[in-house]
Formats: sequence, C-alpha cells, structure tokens
Amino acid sequence: SAKLECPQDWLSHRDKCFRVSQVSNTWEEGLVDCDGKGATLMLIQDQEELRFLLDSIKEKYNSFWIGLRYTLPDMNWKWINGSTLNSDVLKITGDTENDSCAAISGDKVTFESCNSDNRWICQKELYHETLSNYVGYGH
Repeated sequence: SAKLECPQDWLSHRDKCFRVSQVSNTWEEGLVDCDGKGATLMLIQDQEELRFLLDSIKEKYNSFWIGLRYTLPDMNWKWINGSTLNSDVLKITGDTENDSCAAISGDKVTFESCNSDNRWICQKELYHETLSNYVGYGH
C-alpha cells in the first residue's frame, strides 16, 4: 500500500503530519488556518505522540493551541472531533473558565482564554490507500 508523504516543512510521525504555525492568533483563527491547509488542530492520541511533539518543538517557552476546548453547557473538555478528553492521556491543571481552550506549554497542557494569542499546531492524517477502496464488495 502506498505510504503517503507529509507535505514539505511538516513534521512526520507515525501516520500523522504536524505543522507548528509561525504566527500567533486566537484559538478560532488557528482552527481556520488548519482547516485552510486541509488539516485540523492537533488531536493528541497518547503520551508518546505528545512526547514526540514536545521534543520537536524548539521554542519550548511558547504556548501552542491544540484542538481541545472546554465546552458549555456540558462542562467538559472536548476534542474538535467530538470525543471527550481522556484524562489518562492529558492532565490539565488549574481552574477552568467558561471560555477556555487548551494549549501545550512546556511539557504540560494549560488552558487559556480562547481569545488570547498563541501559536498553534495543525495535524493531517495520512490515509493508506488499500485495495478495498477499489474493489466493489457485496455485489
């Protein structure tokens, strides 16, 4: 099966590509920017992926938006793909405000007002083309 390549100047890890923005803006603007690149704000699958990313980010002192925000009325942390945060993967520290979005800062995840300015991390998933995409089953 064809291994798809990450676009130039994207980081490649497992079956994802990551890109750290060069500019700072609000969480929503980060969302829009990733969308325009055919990507989404980063969804952290596990500790290993988070570690890879932290090792790759040279500017450790910055905060980077990820695709996680605190949603009302359910008062829950939700990823932008609709799934709820698994706190085994990420520990979020501090008090939650109504309008909070998550950012990676150093080696922890913090939350800030969604309107504050941070850089952000986009991700794309690499899909493997398989034969089953082309074969008409069940005919």
